[in-house]
Amino acid sequence: MSFSAKDGGMSIISDHDITLVPANAITGPLLGMLHARLQACDDCAVANVRAGLGGPFGASLHVYDGSELIDVAGPVGNAVLSTGLASAHAEDRVMVPENVEKLRAVLARVGAGASVYVVSSAESCPACHAKLEILARSLVGDGLLGAGRFHVLYGATYDDTREVAGFHDAPYHTDMTKAPGERLIAVGHCALNDCPASFRVALEQGHAVIASHDGYHFVGHDARGDDVIATAEISAIRNACRAEQASGSSTPWDLEQGVLYSPAQAVGPLMYAEAQWANISRIVLTLQSKVQEAADIGNDDFFHIVAARPYNGAGAAAQIIRLSPFENKAQHEWARQRAEDPEATRQYNGLSISGSV
Repeated sequence: MSFSAKDGGMSIISDHDITLVPANAITGPLLGMLHARLQACDDCAVANVRAGLGGPFGASLHVYDGSELIDVAGPVGNAVLSTGLASAHAEDRVMVPENVEKLRAVLARVGAGASVYVVSSAESCPACHAKLEILARSLVGDGLLGAGRFHVLYGATYDDTREVAGFHDAPYHTDMTKAPGERLIAVGHCALNDCPASFRVALEQGHAVIASHDGYHFVGHDARGDDVIATAEISAIRNACRAEQASGSSTPWDLEQGVLYSPAQAVGPLMYAEAQWANISRIVLTLQSKVQEAADIGNDDFFHIVAARPYNGAGAAAQIIRLSPFENKAQHEWARQRAEDPEATRQYNGLSISGSV
């Protein structure tokens, strides 16, 4: 499906593999306001690159009440280089707990007839897509937002980002569309009694563990009472990256083919996509917990929703929309700096995927 909804030279467009929400979903003044926010995200990303904080990406969070576009958070930039976290992407940064709390407060005040707009300078990777889906589902499930009212708008496509800035996210998404036995990260099962004794107690308590190649292990607990996306697995990956950064690693986001042990019975899309970014070689499930990444759907079904292309298929809570025109200044700034000084703009894609950087 391909169409254009133009207003003042701006349009909502579709790529060959992107299905959009109805063309009249965003029109008139709202379209102009959102396009201005998209440009602001790009400007933020330019500053982010020049400051050496992370990649050329920015994101912001807004609520539309029918007449006013309320700015909730951002724009904020990608923070992989400054934090050492493998997926501290712009969308992740705009979803930090204090911003989600602000969002919930605005929605409670405005009412369920409002709409949420996440604006990103680039198409979201699968990890960020999963996080946005989780946030959308939690807002709808809590009665703060009507179904179909959570929108993610972006400027640069996967192809744009690869061609201009040298990041290649598309293979990560493609990997998730494959059958489980054909994906890059192997998934296995292990009875608790057969797990390594050094962290068996943590697994028995329902925590997740990253086991590194050099014998260290890093434990993560489910912290979703404070952070909607902080599953035990995500917490373990974050803790491992932080430990690598504290030890002086120049690439703390790269966990160098470590193994992720999870108490889950099935791999969810957030767990898998975060493992991609952190360069995890294997996921081991101990099968003792029925915990789900999204409260309203099992991990297997949720995996298929996040992996599906085109976007906006059955069951999706977040509606994905591309806005055009988009200047993409930040990615061109990244490319310019990379040409002048490759060390100043380190690439940080995780797993070794043919065709990626």
